[in-house]
Amino acid sequence: MKKILSVAAMLVLAFGVIPAVVVTVAEQSRSNAYYTIMVLLVIAAASLLRPFPVWPLRSRGGSVLILVAALVSLVVARPLLEPGQVGTTEVAALPSLVAEDFYWDEHSEPFRDIVVRGVNKARSDNERCFSLDPTSAARSIDRGTDQNPVFYVTCRDEAGLSFNVYFSKADVEVGRNLRVMGHIARQATIELCELYAKKQAAQPATVVFSTGSDMEMREVVNGRTRIDSTFTTKNAFGVQRKFSVSCIVDASGLIEGSFDELR
Repeated sequence: MKKILSVAAMLVLAFGVIPAVVVTVAEQSRSNAYYTIMVLLVIAAASLLRPFPVWPLRSRGGSVLILVAALVSLVVARPLLEPGQVGTTEVAALPSLVAEDFYWDEHSEPFRDIVVRGVNKARSDNERCFSLDPTSAARSIDRGTDQNPVFYVTCRDEAGLSFNVYFSKADVEVGRNLRVMGHIARQATIELCELYAKKQAAQPATVVFSTGSDMEMREVVNGRTRIDSTFTTKNAFGVQRKFSVSCIVDASGLIEGSFDELR
């Protein structure tokens, strides 16, 4: 009778108590739930090699049951261990946006599925995108091609600052992560703006781009960097002129540029 009761207690522990505890922990924190399961697996495996002087790990059968309990707990708690589930350290998954949530025009209408999928992915991938307005989603007029159009949606971060998240048709189709873009290196920023200046010059070879005290560079949102500087160049008649130049760049290249002649 004593042996039967012991076996029954181990079964209740393995298939009832332990999974219930793991589920409770998972409801609060995924990381703690994974830690609990890993501890159970390590203890059970260790006790199989060398029995512990405590119940139920005194016997090989008890150790096997604890090992099984850890695996059962993993299966039972799996829905709560998926990213985006509710918990004190997790962010609740938001309901997916649908086509009816968007504003469509002649440029975005042909790509409804791409835009809806892209905006939903931007909202889930981009940790800075605290909130967004789906009606702001539109096709970019200065990026992309007819074969691979680029779209954007306006997000707000927790401080209320607005920024655009861009995604192309190809990005959505291949499932590229739309996380926050990192800022490119200082030298790469300078080279992109210098290239822009040369494209505006009548004699590109004569462009001297300033990287001295009159150059200012600052990082802005969404992986973008703004650079303001000056450059000199000769016009078609060989007369040297000086210009101010401003560029906004990111990892994809030049986003926006402008220049004015200095008198």
